[in-house]
Amino acid sequence: MIELDKTFEPFTRAVNECYESVFPDLCRYPRFSFSRAMTILWKEKVYAKIKLNLLDAFTQILQEKKSYEIKAGKLMTKKESSHSLQTATNALLLPNLKKHDPVLANEIFKNTNVELSSRFIQSIADLSINELTIHYLGSTKLVLDEPYKELDELIQKQTK
Repeated sequence: MIELDKTFEPFTRAVNECYESVFPDLCRYPRFSFSRAMTILWKEKVYAKIKLNLLDAFTQILQEKKSYEIKAGKLMTKKESSHSLQTATNALLLPNLKKHDPVLANEIFKNTNVELSSRFIQSIADLSINELTIHYLGSTKLVLDEPYKELDELIQKQTK
């Protein structure tokens, strides 16, 4: 996107200059850029159409992860161990899981859902920030609008 903005910089400069001369009393920020325009179009034309499917898939992954954690926790409480949770999971839990629940044991080796969830959340956060809010990332002053706000409410609802 940065390269696209650099390539079309003369055009975006002309659009911004025209805007400023036609509307001198209106706000001049954020300025027009292709990355901004493409993000807005993506949210309206693509994300809006698949939003429900994406949120349903995310919810399903979240529920599966929660169910897995509950099952793993129940098995862990049956074992007396002084190892850390990771050591216990790798050394004690996996052999028992392979005997009792091979599907669940395979999930330990599949970090795909966790990575996919993480990437999804990051993508939603990227769609929810703009030139004004990017400066507040990591701050308590950051207020993210749609679509992150909707995702946050879904996560809170699912984890109550």
